[in-house]
Amino acid sequence: MTIWNLVRVEIYKMYKSKMTIQLIIISPLAAAVIAFQGSDKELIPNHQWLTPLILMCFMHSLFLLPLLTGVLASLSCKHEHDHGGWRRFLTLPVKRSQVYLSKFITIILCTACIQLLFFIGWVLVGKVAGYTNPMPLLKMTGIVVSDWIATWPIAAFMLFVATKFTSFGAVLVISVICTVPNLMVVNSERFNPWYPWVQPFLGMMPQDAGIFQFLFFTPGTLLITVLGSFAFFFVSGLTYFKHKAI
Repeated sequence: MTIWNLVRVEIYKMYKSKMTIQLIIISPLAAAVIAFQGSDKELIPNHQWLTPLILMCFMHSLFLLPLLTGVLASLSCKHEHDHGGWRRFLTLPVKRSQVYLSKFITIILCTACIQLLFFIGWVLVGKVAGYTNPMPLLKMTGIVVSDWIATWPIAAFMLFVATKFTSFGAVLVISVICTVPNLMVVNSERFNPWYPWVQPFLGMMPQDAGIFQFLFFTPGTLLITVLGSFAFFFVSGLTYFKHKAI
């Protein structure tokens, strides 16, 4: 069984859960409603398209997206925990590393769907508001993709936690505990470059330039905080899962 076959199985299980669709649409929908209410304002002169972003990103990327990433990670393991699925799953001719990787890919595909809906909501707000400035499509895409990449270390850590704890509630509590400090860390120039849970918000902040004119992180933040912590959390979780007693 190939890794993509496993991913299809994981996507099917997530799709069968009534919570998944709700989790994917809730944050983009809430963010779009907030942006519609303030779309008549111009918070940054001569940059109409950044006004919805500023209104949307506080709830979406500072709080809901990191929290939902953790919930999706927990949901990806819920079936195996509830129905003894780990033992049956691992009797198939698959490696544990393939199972773990397929779950991670499924989680970040879900967050990609969230970001796609966020992007659509952003465009709809601007169109309905009748913005006359040209839509900065490349910059808007880069901001949304930066936000998505910033969820990778969160997904890796929360998948590690979700495979360790059988309780859905326990994983949710840990996700909340990790997300709530964003409200304080985001205002700290000393700590916010190094805290993974606040990176989705920082990655969406409008900047004049980005890495390759596309990704809106500083090189140090991208390499150390985002990709570095992602690699650390993923390898730690994979190592634990490979030796986990089932």
